[in-house]
Formats: sequence, C-alpha cells, structure tokens
Amino acid sequence: MEVEWLEIPDLLVDEPLESRRGHCFQCAAETVLYKPEYREWKVTHGLCVGKGPIEGIVFAHAWVERGYICYDPVRDMTLQKSMFYSVGQVTQTQTYDRDTVKRLVTRTNLWGPWNKRYRPYLKEKLKSDALVPLVL
Repeated sequence: MEVEWLEIPDLLVDEPLESRRGHCFQCAAETVLYKPEYREWKVTHGLCVGKGPIEGIVFAHAWVERGYICYDPVRDMTLQKSMFYSVGQVTQTQTYDRDTVKRLVTRTNLWGPWNKRYRPYLKEKLKSDALVPLVL
C-alpha cells in the first residue's frame, strides 16, 4: 500500500528552531518529502565536527542539498556547499533522492541514519545538547 506523503499535518520541520535541535535526520527527510520546493533536493547524511560547546566532537548530521547549495533545516540556514562542508568539516557523506528516502523511511520506520556507519556518532553520544555544527 502506497503511503500518501502529503497527508501528515504536523511536521517537526515547521516547528520553532529550538524544537528541531537534535532531530536533523527527521527534519531533512521531512523537508524533501513534504516541502514541494525541495522535492528535487537530496537528503545528505555525513559526519561533522562540533563548534562551541562541542568543539572537536565528531557527530552524525543530516541536511538537504541540490547542486552547489546546502540547506540545514534544523538551523534554517542555506549556504554554498563548499562553505557548509568547510565550516562543518563534513566527511563521509551519503546522499538519498526523494524516492529512496520514502522507501527507507517506510521500510525501516526510521528518519535515519540508515547507514550503520553513522550510528556511533549520533547525538545521544554527546555530553551536550547544544549542537552547534555551523558557527560562522
């Protein structure tokens, strides 16, 4: 049975920014699944290096990108991809198109990460709740 992806009434990605912190995988998936202007964008998972209170800590993060632009729905921040990757010290990325995100969310019942290599770097492993991956 095909799920109608536009029937979800309450999206975390529509909540205030402070509610989104720590939920980057859900926010990135919701953005490409439910926001018409982002349907052609790809969800990207990767490792970032923390700034501020989590300086130097490597953690898993999710955002969306298209071409040379990255959008972080947790921060509601759009940057050139080169700047986003440089400031966040992004490594080990994996991208997913909208159809793949749909399939993986349905099959796993998870917003992500779907690749097990990111799991040791999830937020729960951090001592601080103050995720600040991009400080310009």
